[in-house]
Amino acid sequence: MNLKDYKEADIEAVLELKRAALGYIEEIEKAIWTDDMPAATGSTLKLYESLQRVRVKKDIKRNERNMQLLIQELQSKGINIMAIKKADQRFRR
Repeated sequence: MNLKDYKEADIEAVLELKRAALGYIEEIEKAIWTDDMPAATGSTLKLYESLQRVRVKKDIKRNERNMQLLIQELQSKGINIMAIKKADQRFRR
């Protein structure tokens, strides 16, 4: 994905998550130096959750792009996407 494919709000959210992750890394290092394993474990969990949120945001963006490519390909072959979406919505009820 190129930078232009992302919304400014998405970029800001990821940068904020990165800042939080750096803080968690500092907490982990401090806890390890002071032999506070419960604190190190808790900070490690927070770090993992922060990185997981970044991954989820990236996956959502990639899935949106893949769906757009699929829609374009199907439309170029004359397939009515709206009819498929309506049928899918009726099926899910």
